[in-house]
Amino acid sequence: MNLCRKQSRRRRGSAAIEFAFLVPILILMLIAIIDLSNYFTLAFDTQRAAKDAAKVGATTILSPGETGSVIEDAAVAQARLVLSVTTIPCEDDHIKASWAFDRDMGYYAVTVKVQCPYKPLLMNLIGDSKAQFTMITQQQTLIQ
Repeated sequence: MNLCRKQSRRRRGSAAIEFAFLVPILILMLIAIIDLSNYFTLAFDTQRAAKDAAKVGATTILSPGETGSVIEDAAVAQARLVLSVTTIPCEDDHIKASWAFDRDMGYYAVTVKVQCPYKPLLMNLIGDSKAQFTMITQQQTLIQ
């Protein structure tokens, strides 16, 4: 009888030691999963901001005498709006919009680049989230 009690105590002690070894590994895995899901959410929102901004820039109609800066300003404002709704901190110099007009083909293209810093929980192995989106349209007939 005394022998059975000693063996059960040993088993409980070994289970506690195994648990103590596995808990830090499981916690690190959980933090890594949370960190990776946060990065993918940031990457998705950054891509959406670039896409929406390019769409707004491409649908902005220029009046006679206006320059392409109106298109760029509208695209940057839309990217800021999308990022502010998703509560992603992104500085003004991380959003760039440009446009180009091709007279021969009769279209213009709006390109928006968005870069948002990623702040991980553990280690920064991935880097910042970057997105670029270009939209081409043939609506503009007023550009000369």
